Formats: sequence, C-alpha cells, structure tokens
Amino acid sequence: MKGPVACMMHALEKNQTVPAALALTYNEETDFGGARLLAANAMDILAPMTLIIGEPTQGRIGYAHASYTEWQLTITGKGGHSSDPSNSCNAMYGMACVLQQVKALSERLMQTPYDGFPGAGSMNPGVVRGGDANNRICQSVTMTGDLRLAPGYEPDDTLEELQTGAQRTLQEAGSACSIEVSTVCSYPSFFTSPSHPLIAYLSTITGKEATTLPFSTDAAIFNGEADLPALVCGPGSLDVCHQSNEYITKAGLQRGTAWYTSLLASGVGCMDTSGRL
Repeated sequence: MKGPVACMMHALEKNQTVPAALALTYNEETDFGGARLLAANAMDILAPMTLIIGEPTQGRIGYAHASYTEWQLTITGKGGHSSDPSNSCNAMYGMACVLQQVKALSERLMQTPYDGFPGAGSMNPGVVRGGDANNRICQSVTMTGDLRLAPGYEPDDTLEELQTGAQRTLQEAGSACSIEVSTVCSYPSFFTSPSHPLIAYLSTITGKEATTLPFSTDAAIFNGEADLPALVCGPGSLDVCHQSNEYITKAGLQRGTAWYTSLLASGVGCMDTSGRL
C-alpha cells in the first residue's frame, strides 16, 4: 500500500482543480480499523465520490473480491494416561476425521462455478494445536483457518455446514468427541458493477482490463458495509506481497503516478489508499 500512497500524493500535488480527498487507513491487514473509522465519521466527505483503493493490481481494475472470515474449530475428547486408551477419547483422531470434511468442503466451493471468480470460495485450515504431553491422551485440539466466499455467499451458512458435516463425520467414525465451530472475525465481500463508467475510463489510462481480486481490501468496509462505490487499482504485483523483499519498481511507481494524475486531470470520478478519488 505504501507505493500507491506515494503515487497518489504526487498526483495530488499536480492537481489544481478537481475536488479530491486522500484518505490513509491503518490495520487493513487485521481489523480494517482505519476504514471503519473513516466510514463511521467521514461520510459527508466520502459519500459524493468513487473510492479508488490503492493496492497492487498492476493497473488492472478490481471491481469485486471475496469476503474474508477467520474461523476456529475445536474437538474435545477425554484425556487420560497413554498406557490405557480404552477409557479415553483422543481428540487427535477426531481432528484427523474432521480435516477430511474441511478439505471436501473447500474443494466443493472451488469447483462451484461463479462468474469472474475461480470458484465460489475456498476454505483453508491454517493452524492446528493440541495435546500437552507425549504420555497423555490428547483431550482437546483446536484448528483455525480462513474462509473466502464470492459475493452473495454467507459465511455463517458455510460454517454451519462445516459444523453439521464434521459432527456427522465423527459419529460415523464412532468417535465420542464433540465439536464446536465459531467465527473469530469476518469481513464482507465487495462488488461494484463491472459496467461502472469509471472502469472503462481507468482501462484506457492503465491499458489493463477489469477483474475480480483474490485478496481482501478496504473496499470490504467502504463498499461491503458502507455501500460506497469503490474500485481497486494500483501499481505493484501480488506476486511479491507479504514477502521479506516486497517491493514496487521505480518504473511501477512512475506508472502509478501517471495513472492517478491522468484520472485527476480528467475530472472523472474524484482518491483513498486505502485510495479515494
């Protein structure tokens, strides 16, 4: 996001006539705290404009992305001494059964057609923690992960399906373990009509097409919750994001500055990096 911030600041320096606002947000990678604060307190400034969210799209114009939900699944069994498993219920075995349910649900989502997206969604088991000693039968195992769903799909419905399916899987395996699925945090999808007039104009500036995005942005709040029109466009590539050598080339910064400058000079739309124009 820092690269698009620099590009937008340079573009605003050259702007003399078009009403524009540059909004810088924080915690976009965690709880979208900055976007929520702006949406709650600056609607009089934001509402008349179309948001341009500065993210690494290589100039492609993002008009939609999936929702993002972090979930937790806990398997509870009965602990005991490892020398006598007959009077216990090892939660590790229960989790082994449930992992297959998570995999099957994710595969079904990915194989469900959804226009503009590689599938209706995905579910990723990210971290599994359980057990406290090698000579104790594991009483509890917790798995956390994320769920990404295309616009129109409700995370609660999918997590309820996971709970029901996992419980059935345990029963079929003869396990006495119990299961609980809960939501840690959840942020909505975003969707702006691909026929929005600013998309065609941005495409002529960047030379790139409109597309859906595989990652979440502040548009989840500005569009998904506050119902403001938003698009995502900026220099840089997702291929190098979240890596120790994350970067945007000088040429990329120059292109980004030129894109935003041209957009301001045109008077079309009006910027957040989040980028709000």
